[in-house]
Amino acid sequence: MLELLEERDKIEESLKCLLSKYNVNEVAMIENKSNHDLDLKSYVDHIELKSKLPEIPLPIFYGKIEEFSNFKNQFVSLISDNKELTNDQKLFYLKAALRGEAKLIETSDDTSESLFSALEERFENKRVVVDIHIQNMLKIEKLNFESSKGLRNITDTINKSLRAIKKF
Repeated sequence: MLELLEERDKIEESLKCLLSKYNVNEVAMIENKSNHDLDLKSYVDHIELKSKLPEIPLPIFYGKIEEFSNFKNQFVSLISDNKELTNDQKLFYLKAALRGEAKLIETSDDTSESLFSALEERFENKRVVVDIHIQNMLKIEKLNFESSKGLRNITDTINKSLRAIKKF
């Protein structure tokens, strides 16, 4: 039993040494606690949460009605639902995500909620979105000769439009 405790202490010291190169504050978190078993487990859990993932780019919205649903879902999950961001930060990110026709909606008096509501009112017209996708399926060009690329394009266009319509 004594050997296990010594081995654990050696591993913990090695871990502290390695991690001190990256973040001195997190090592202090372990040293300030009294129960070493819980410390190591909570620290490992903490490290797993802070693992580096590729950065997710901010979604951009250009004002195409058929793209608003995707933009809305991404923006809400990344920014609006983030409890660590202030309303001013959310507004900044929302304004930074708008381009083209969508950018014309914003005013200097907007809050993040009022601007997002204005975007929903303007671009979340389900009837128009369904109509656009039906028109896309009807506009598919006729194949003059059989080709795998042409058939794949037709299939992809139809499947994309059908998936979008099923959302509503």
